[in-house]
Amino acid sequence: MSWSGDSKLLAVACTEQAPFDIMVFAAKEGRMLRTIDNLPNSLFTTCAFFNAPNYFLIAGDERGHLQICDIKQPSEGHVLGLWEGYRIRGVYGMSDCVTVLASDTHHRLRRYRFDNRVDETVFTEEVPIISFRVHPNERFVLTTTQRNLRMWDLQSKTLVRNFYGAQQGNLVIHAGFGGINHGYLATGTEDHKVVIWSIGNSKHTMRLRGHKRVVNGVTWNPKYPTLLASCSEDMTVRIWNIARNDLPPEPPTSKKKGHKKKTGKQPTNGKEKKNGAT
Repeated sequence: MSWSGDSKLLAVACTEQAPFDIMVFAAKEGRMLRTIDNLPNSLFTTCAFFNAPNYFLIAGDERGHLQICDIKQPSEGHVLGLWEGYRIRGVYGMSDCVTVLASDTHHRLRRYRFDNRVDETVFTEEVPIISFRVHPNERFVLTTTQRNLRMWDLQSKTLVRNFYGAQQGNLVIHAGFGGINHGYLATGTEDHKVVIWSIGNSKHTMRLRGHKRVVNGVTWNPKYPTLLASCSEDMTVRIWNIARNDLPPEPPTSKKKGHKKKTGKQPTNGKEKKNGAT
């Protein structure tokens, strides 16, 4: 799923059982605005609006198709750009409205520019990239893999840090940046917890308990930096209100320089709390 920049539209990638590949809804009215269909015998499985005040939607699949659509244009001319040949698993649209980041089945994160048709590999993970999230300043990207979470610098194309302490596997779990100064990240786990780190420390700050099954995704409130939402296979959504004392101030990521790859043994557990409201 992906929200448009003004939060008026919501795009949803469907399953093989659905009659359409992508459905776009007008959120306020609660009605389906339009659908996006792929080529015959294929299926768009991921989508994202650009991080910009427009209605350009990126759609991709694992059969080699990546395209940009203008939702406001008629169906006959809504495709603004098309790229073929790479099996896409996840996408993100940069604020310049021409650059797309996409993860693929070869464990890579690649950058595609639709204005000059230039593409490049930003980095390659050793294991599949289950999902990825881009920091609001678009300097850093967080990948979720079977082993751990890893933060990369998009400018230098180098690994900044590994994050340990979350039980991950083959399930799709969505992590996210947020908190005070966007200086934190959080993820769900297969052992029913929400884990939080400072982006400057591989050791987690806290673990939140309350869900009874796998936690599939988390998201920080963009207005209130201590509020966090999580959803789980226990069919609940929990809202966590985290005390500021448990989130020590973290300087904005954009001011950090000279990141180097850090390695080492897996650290011990941090704070663990029971919290959250269903």
